[in-house]
Order: sequence, then structure tokens, then C-alpha cells
Amino acid sequence: MNQEDCKEDEFEIELKVKKSAIRSVEGGIARINSKYLKDCEEELRMVVVATEKKNKVLKLVDDRLAPDGTIVLREGDMDDLKLEEGDMVRITPYKKLGAEIKGSWKKLKSRFKKDKEKGDE
Repeated sequence: MNQEDCKEDEFEIELKVKKSAIRSVEGGIARINSKYLKDCEEELRMVVVATEKKNKVLKLVDDRLAPDGTIVLREGDMDDLKLEEGDMVRITPYKKLGAEIKGSWKKLKSRFKKDKEKGDE
């Protein structure tokens, strides 16, 4: 897949990293608060988590305990991406998006934007 297909600003969601309390060596999972993934298409569950220098494909799962506006990553994934807790990452869809999936991704992004705007008030 050509990552440039999903690199446009309209598809990027910027999130603060929180270190997972799960000490498992298995990685590949990124958790966000359940409210963001409500009614989310299964095709959107694989995402590219990107920093300025590296990126990694992870499965996005919902977690009702994940703090709003954060992405919770396991230590191994944080090490791979050279991240510390509190760093910012961008997530984008892993697959090229069809027309109906683009709408679902934009809905997901708008949920984060609404929360961010509420926090700025």
C-alpha cells in the first residue's frame, strides 16, 4: 500500500502517548477510549502509528479505561518507535480508504476534535 494515500492532514489524528500497564512482551496493539471507536468500521481498526522518524502498524482496540485523547501503547511498541510517555504520535488508516470508509474515519477524527475543543474551553 502506498502510505501517501492516507497521509493527508484530513486523515491524521494526533494523540498523546500513555504507557500501558500491561507488561506483556507481545506488542502490536494500541488502545484508545471506547467512545471513539463506537460504531467504527472494522477496516479502521488497523492503523499506522507514526513519529517524525518511524512508523508501525498496530491494531486499534477500544478500552473504556484509556484516558480521553490518548493512545495507550505497550512498552515494546514504545521502544520500537523510540517514544516516551507524553510524546505525541499521529495515527492514520493502514489501508487506502474507499468513499464510505473515508466518512467513517472523518467521524472518528471529529470525536477527538470535539474532545480537544471541550478541553480548550
